[in-house]
Amino acid sequence: MSDELQLLIRHLSGDELCRVSVGREQPVEALKAQVAQLTGLPVEHQRLLDVSGRELQRSLEEVSSDELTLLRRPEEQAKWLAQLAEAGSSGDLSKAPDEIREDREVLLAAVSADDDALQWASTDLQGDRAVVLAAVRRCGFALACAAGTLQADRSLVLAAVQRHGLALEFADTWLRADEEVVLTALEQDGNAFQFADVRLRSDRTFVLRAVRCNGYALTYAQPELRNDREIVMAAIERNGWIWDNGLRVSQFGGWALQCASEALQADRELVLAAVQQDGAALAFASEELREEKEVVLQAVHQTGSALAFAAPALKADREVVWAAVQESGLALEHAADELRDDEDLVFVAVATGAALRFASPRLRAQRRMVCQALRADEAALAWASEVVEELFKYPESSIDGMVEQRVEELQQYRRQVERNQRLASEGIEQSKAVSVA
Repeated sequence: MSDELQLLIRHLSGDELCRVSVGREQPVEALKAQVAQLTGLPVEHQRLLDVSGRELQRSLEEVSSDELTLLRRPEEQAKWLAQLAEAGSSGDLSKAPDEIREDREVLLAAVSADDDALQWASTDLQGDRAVVLAAVRRCGFALACAAGTLQADRSLVLAAVQRHGLALEFADTWLRADEEVVLTALEQDGNAFQFADVRLRSDRTFVLRAVRCNGYALTYAQPELRNDREIVMAAIERNGWIWDNGLRVSQFGGWALQCASEALQADRELVLAAVQQDGAALAFASEELREEKEVVLQAVHQTGSALAFAAPALKADREVVWAAVQESGLALEHAADELRDDEDLVFVAVATGAALRFASPRLRAQRRMVCQALRADEAALAWASEVVEELFKYPESSIDGMVEQRVEELQQYRRQVERNQRLASEGIEQSKAVSVA
């Protein structure tokens, strides 16, 4: 097959309009640009049909003969197609006349440009499979606007849930009981399981498959299955995910433990598995396990802030708190008061500058401690004790010089505030004196 096409362009009457030569790999727009030069008919007004009457859409690979028929588009249709072709076009057809909403070509362009365009289509086009398929490939939620017959079209629904798992909500009832369709939706968004047929959410074998696909599915399993140890363990081991405001958000093992029954939240092996995946899962462990040092250590090694959920005695345990602040200095917030005054421990914590705010007043006034915090975050000076200003009168290092400058800035700010308050107070007193006089 030649790479160069020699094409004869005819009028609908059969009259010859022009001859063009164009590469087969070129887009249809390149051919139309040549035709526009030779005939004066703008590109957006052109429709090129092959001998079978099929319109060329994108590729010249579609051309099967050396003759094409040129038709002129109606003015209104050309205007809307040109508008939709503009960069950044919204595809909003809410104000379009009925004949445009009934125009298949315009709708195909609109649904390719705008997630919501299908809602403005005529009833007939909402039942047009090609139009709806183009719409759901861009936005699965467009399935909500499709005709009922297409919401029962298995391959079309699969395309929709591959794009947005939550589109399962708009599928026909029998497809919400289709295992492949539901699993496809879950691969995209764990929240999709809420729209699965209740028979699937009650079926132990399928729920086990579902949580192995996306652990978040456990959230919507029937209550008796959330008390099934094998299912909950599978959900813990398989992280889940959902979509929130266009962002994929991972949901770790802690979420699965939250959904589990109280009996399983007291299962030591299961809780250990959960906190190793997500230290914050400690929040959902039984009270007895939150008092167990090994469990809490596993949790804070993974997520320092899990210290917040430990029993009070362990918040005062130096080994536990040390492990927590090594993972995240901000875990110091949850330590017992005596450990917030532990110099070595707090020194480790304030390597995260903002952790200085949780140190004892004594340590927030200590030069060594403040310097350690400032190396990580200059803004940590805001948490230093006011006494610390006296500690930096004679800078001995570059960081001390920086601190001295910041202290001076704070002092100037405080003096300005005090001056403004004094002036405001004096102004009020003068106003009262004038009123009395």
